[in-house]
Amino acid sequence: MTQAITTGLNLDASIPLPALPRLDGTERRTCGLALLWWQDLAGERRAPSRQDIAAAPAPEFWKHLFLLRCSPQGAESNRFEWAAPIACQALGLDPKGRSLAQAWPEDALERAAFVQRSVAELLVPIEETGRWRPPAGGDAAFRCLLLPVSDGAAPASHLLGVLSFRRQRALGA
Repeated sequence: MTQAITTGLNLDASIPLPALPRLDGTERRTCGLALLWWQDLAGERRAPSRQDIAAAPAPEFWKHLFLLRCSPQGAESNRFEWAAPIACQALGLDPKGRSLAQAWPEDALERAAFVQRSVAELLVPIEETGRWRPPAGGDAAFRCLLLPVSDGAAPASHLLGVLSFRRQRALGA
């Protein structure tokens, strides 16, 4: 399939673009539902408030959610207020009360901190996919959608995360 390139550069749009590799097993549907739910809560505002999130009925994907309080000391110091079962399972611990640096897998921490800073400052959702090594060992593919939570001003006061993952089999297993 040929895809048009709309970058403004004078490129030949008839050149086929390579397919991007997908991370099998990471849940796109969950992130899509969460984004629609978040947009509904926000209404005409840039982001829903903490009170909007607390007052909303638990969505069907609640098991994937976690909530971080943004820290003025930087994203590595963002603290988990709560995490639902799948988020705890993915992290290998209950991160409540811990900082991002204490709870997030070390090999994915730098990228996670960058994405969290971006979401908080820009008040826009960002989805990240990748791989990390969970504390239990092995390798896992993950998908994380971060949604800003704010009372109207940037930076966001909180980040609502939607996390799904799949443990990968070792080669030859």
